[in-house]
Amino acid sequence: MVTAVYPVSAARAMPVGLGRWLWFVVAFAVLGVVVPTLAVAQVPDAGRSGAWRIAVLVAAWAGFRLAILIGAGEPRFFAFFFWLFTYLFMGVAPVVQIRADRPSTTTPDVLPGLDAITLWTVVLGLVCFEIGSLLSRARTSRSASSLPEVTGVKPRVAVGFVLAGSLVSGYYLSRVGLTPLLTSRDAVAAVRAEVWPDIPTRAAVLNLALYLTLMGVGAVRQLLGSERRALPRLGYVTLAVVGLAALSLVAFPLSTPRFTLGTLLFALLVLLGGAAHAGRVRLTLVVTVFSLFFVFPIADAFRRTGDPNFARAGLFGEYAGNPDYDALWQVANASNYWASGAAGVGRQALGVVLFWLPRSVWPDKPLDTGAQLALLHNYSTQNLSAPLWAEALANGGLIAVVLVFVALGLLVNTLDRAVVRSARTGGLWVVAGAVLPAYFVIVLRGSLLQATGTLAIMVLSLLALRQRLPPPVPTAPASRSATL
Repeated sequence: MVTAVYPVSAARAMPVGLGRWLWFVVAFAVLGVVVPTLAVAQVPDAGRSGAWRIAVLVAAWAGFRLAILIGAGEPRFFAFFFWLFTYLFMGVAPVVQIRADRPSTTTPDVLPGLDAITLWTVVLGLVCFEIGSLLSRARTSRSASSLPEVTGVKPRVAVGFVLAGSLVSGYYLSRVGLTPLLTSRDAVAAVRAEVWPDIPTRAAVLNLALYLTLMGVGAVRQLLGSERRALPRLGYVTLAVVGLAALSLVAFPLSTPRFTLGTLLFALLVLLGGAAHAGRVRLTLVVTVFSLFFVFPIADAFRRTGDPNFARAGLFGEYAGNPDYDALWQVANASNYWASGAAGVGRQALGVVLFWLPRSVWPDKPLDTGAQLALLHNYSTQNLSAPLWAEALANGGLIAVVLVFVALGLLVNTLDRAVVRSARTGGLWVVAGAVLPAYFVIVLRGSLLQATGTLAIMVLSLLALRQRLPPPVPTAPASRSATL
């Protein structure tokens, strides 16, 4: 038996009522109108280019899309994070950086003449994403069955994941120690580099400690929702507490990268009830938007050793010159990379597919795209992002942008529909819908080669947990809903 995780009312078609429309109107007014308008009003135009107007349109459209999702109150988290990334990294941040003529300090010397064509490339990707979403909805409406496939979790695998992840976490903590974890990201990174000089080994230990445990906790939470016997329930609760304790130490907020911490916190928020009904879904989405606007910049103060610096030049001071928002400029650099003829068709993508192959076996294995673009432009910092637009350009120019974003629209809409439909049955898709969407931001930001290893651990974990169950009886009403 599998118990629904979201009430049936949250999984059906969007509710029609004043509440839904009020949420939409307020969200769009704030995200699609007020914020872009304030950015233009508060950031003086330094005369770099007029392309900021295109960025305003991107922000307004992404704000409109976010408002629709907030108003609907459905757990369409993959689409939500796609549009949230677009809103901040391809909309608001470029408006500020172009108007102030302060691009990311790690991507200097991008010619102003490239601003407009780069933003139109972003728009092309968004249009193709919308086309892919429409194709997915059309295909689903033709083939949808009355009852969704039920996919549960294997109890033994779930228990094994929590225990194995906790053991790896214990090993990690024993080698790193608690003091660096309570200090800063720099302190932890230095200790990890000393303990595990080999970068893949270092990443594997940390990813297994974090994501194997997280997947196990999510799966155990699903088992707890359908278990009625007292002793197994006590066992599942104990396992969940052990897993959460391990996660709270390994991913201590002061020393964990912000995107990683955000992925974990969002997953736990959903698993602990953040999507139990439409109202909670809306609250979860609003809290996430607020966190990226205000908590994300504050968390940056603790990344480095030394006194935290909370100085911000107004609401939009976070974006001007900030290396975290180099996405647009890396799209411009990727366009140059493709136009130069130095990029091979699909070469960067092949490196992503064969991410597991050691460089000792493949000496010419491509660098991650962000580092490759930095090397091409002789940047002093190579740890740069490469958003999906840049990845597509580096592998096949504008044709690749079209193909990649149509496919992405198909994929995102398909995944979201699976998560929403699982509201009636619970099970594995609920775990996927909690853990994968926030990590999707890391995939969108890139580089893909850096993000693929962790994503592979997540996907393989989900496949190992998968247990196909008989479909639910259509006449049996949902007696209760598990509280996530």
